[in-house]
Amino acid sequence: MARYRVNIYLTKTMKTKLENIGKNIIYCYQSWQNAILKMLAGIIWFPDKGKDIKVVCIHRVGQIGDLFCSFSAIHLIRKKYPNSHLMLLTSSGQKINLELNDLLSSIDWIDEVVAYKSSRSQIASLHKVLTGKKIDLWVSLPQDRTTFFREFRAILFARLVGSRRGVGFSVNVVPWLEGLQSRQSLLIGEVERLRAIVGADCLSYERENPFLLEDEVGSSENLIKDLRLNENKLVMILAPGSNRETNMWPVDNFIEIARRWVAEGGQVLLVGGIKDAKLGEKMILGSNQSCVFDLIGKLPLKQTVALMRIATVFVGNDSGPMHIAAYVNTPCVIAFSARDYPVKWYPAGKGHTIIRKDVACSPCVAETCRHDNLCLRLITIEEVWNGVAKHLKRKYLH
Repeated sequence: MARYRVNIYLTKTMKTKLENIGKNIIYCYQSWQNAILKMLAGIIWFPDKGKDIKVVCIHRVGQIGDLFCSFSAIHLIRKKYPNSHLMLLTSSGQKINLELNDLLSSIDWIDEVVAYKSSRSQIASLHKVLTGKKIDLWVSLPQDRTTFFREFRAILFARLVGSRRGVGFSVNVVPWLEGLQSRQSLLIGEVERLRAIVGADCLSYERENPFLLEDEVGSSENLIKDLRLNENKLVMILAPGSNRETNMWPVDNFIEIARRWVAEGGQVLLVGGIKDAKLGEKMILGSNQSCVFDLIGKLPLKQTVALMRIATVFVGNDSGPMHIAAYVNTPCVIAFSARDYPVKWYPAGKGHTIIRKDVACSPCVAETCRHDNLCLRLITIEEVWNGVAKHLKRKYLH
């Protein structure tokens, strides 16, 4: 039997009506889920025992980029409770937690990091540890795609460990209407979302993005000397890697960007994780420049943050280093994959250049691409270089 494809043509008015219906569905769906979560938290923690807050537990999981996106919200909580013991609860992996401990050891607004693994034995052990902390306030900073049941479970766990009050439990997206949420600008950047969660729970809220002070991460002058950098040359930090292949612009394109920067009299510092080491080797061989330094996998997180502060511009993919650069107010030029929805994971703050190409299959939210990263291959070297050149000219003009 022959198959027939039926094309349904909608008028502009019909499309508008359908989108309005979708917006109402999103509003109702999110509203009732978040209302139930808020009501459940209100019942569990009734009466509210939020006075005399001595210990605050902030629950935030994810990779380095996820955690840097949350630091702004965490800083606001610290300002609200300046004399409380502030504890960050995370399951970011052993290596990341070791790096975080090194960074946070010199930062006075986070007192403790408690790491755990999502296994039955670890959760049982975690329950015992947290119960002994005598938590007064539990603040949840949920992941972007958290679910109602995950937040429901988080509420129960927070109560089981003896927290006297809990806030922040909420869902952000409607999975089957996420595209409409994006088109209607109902999805916001991750930093802004987490800050809004903190503000919505009557905690302190500010627009300014706090940054790590030089004495908190080490002296920039010492770092320049340690790395034997030329103080008279502008620094570009370039991160060619990412946690996902679907986020990675071709490394040959980054090589050309590095060559052009060096030709303008600058120096390039390559950063990233140990798994990006081969990319660094390829860039060194390809650029063949004495002013390109491969620091991938060779610097602790603390020094990476300090390094970001001395850069004229950061160039890279959607990655953890991008969020670190944005956090310390270094302008970013990013070849952004279209695997995810726009805005959500853009670097926070102003002055950044985002180059993103929508294709027929985007957003796919896929870990591997069946079309050889088409959306990224469409981004040209000239487009990225034009974004970089703006910062180069601005620096010379000053």
